Amino acid sequence: MVKKKYVLLLFLTLVIITTFGYLFMFNNCSSNSGRSNILLITVDTLRPDHLDIYGYHRETAPEISRLASCGLKFKYALSHAPWTLPSIASILTSLYPSVHGAVSAKLRLSEKVTTLAEVLRDNGYRTIGVVSHHFVSSTYGFSQGFDIFDESQVDKQEVSSQAITNTALKRLKKIEDQNYFLWVHYFDPHSHYVRHPEYNFASGYSGDLPDVLTASILTEKRKHLTKIDFEYIKAVYDEEIAYTDKAIGKLMDGIRKHDLDDSLVTIITSDHGEYFWERGRFFHGKDVYNPLVYVPLVISGDIPHTLHGRIIEHTVELRSLPTTIMEIAEINEHPFEGENLLSTPFEESSDMFFFTEGSWPFGRRIRKRAVVHNGWKLIYNIHNKRYELYHMTSDWNERKNLWDSQRPEAKRMRFLLRPKLDEFGKLKGMKAPKINLTKNKLKHLRSLGYVKKKKLKVTD
Repeated sequence: MVKKKYVLLLFLTLVIITTFGYLFMFNNCSSNSGRSNILLITVDTLRPDHLDIYGYHRETAPEISRLASCGLKFKYALSHAPWTLPSIASILTSLYPSVHGAVSAKLRLSEKVTTLAEVLRDNGYRTIGVVSHHFVSSTYGFSQGFDIFDESQVDKQEVSSQAITNTALKRLKKIEDQNYFLWVHYFDPHSHYVRHPEYNFASGYSGDLPDVLTASILTEKRKHLTKIDFEYIKAVYDEEIAYTDKAIGKLMDGIRKHDLDDSLVTIITSDHGEYFWERGRFFHGKDVYNPLVYVPLVISGDIPHTLHGRIIEHTVELRSLPTTIMEIAEINEHPFEGENLLSTPFEESSDMFFFTEGSWPFGRRIRKRAVVHNGWKLIYNIHNKRYELYHMTSDWNERKNLWDSQRPEAKRMRFLLRPKLDEFGKLKGMKAPKINLTKNKLKHLRSLGYVKKKKLKVTD
């Protein structure tokens, strides 16, 4: 009899713990009350394969993992460019880079383009942008549509995540009884890579590389780097991710503390990835290979609970984010293209084609273009008019070019994808306004690795 009482008591205890656990998760995932507020977080230069939610061996981003548990994770989110300006412009306009035209450090987003912030502002949202990179500043047209646009951290190239969080929370405190759209752009994972010893990923290194790693240092020493050096470089990058993730956690805590999390949808993504000596390069830009154009994407919070913890296993495009946000904000009239990512099928549609474009801040405007379809990618190099065909399902690192292959499937894909890519190349683009780059702005870009170290000539 005593044993039965203990068993019953244990059962009731487990029921209570489980119930409160579900209630806790529910309360921390969404509130489902009224029109949704929207938080868009873009983390510069963030590779998905360095996040634990994508199978990485280090726990680099526990806050992003927590948000993913309350949301929908996209395994293959395709950015539309391998560097910041054209990529973020596509995220905020739903237009491909060759259409919006902001594909050079000397070109800005046209005022004729309708931005996500403009449509949300015109439909009653308070719009706030807090950014940390020159390429997403007002100089390049990114303040368009924002009631508040804070770019005070743009020149803080080494450590800025905590300041970005503090600035965003300061701006949010002024919100009163109005739905808000907040865009926060974090920069720290971008070169320079800076040690954050509290995370201990890069501790114990005894090589010659410094605590602060710049693109120029890595390029200069590239021929003499050892396996231990490469592991150290990636470990410092991981510490940058962890430091940024902690700042994201403080941002979320601050939003909850100030009761600004009511019906909040949080979207976390990146503008592009990074090379760690894949194809003999550090940094990013120019190419459309997977390490540069596939990025993390999580949509979390006040979305249908049936989507919490789910994973989309096929490619989606980042330019679909404005359309998705329109659905979240219950705005029916808008100019945005792309699909609603909250209603995308869990199995890949056989009629979907996805596009990305390779370019560089200086020099010729478009270098490469690519189409992705059902696990295949076709790349066209505009310089030499050569094609590359990869079966990404079996060759994710894109080492075996199947353009000349006689395999039936490769021949079928050539026949299918080449006309799609040719058609994409004929899209009519807008004329992007030119800007004058001052010596100080060029100096800033040089420090970030976009221009040669000793001269103000481009690294083209």
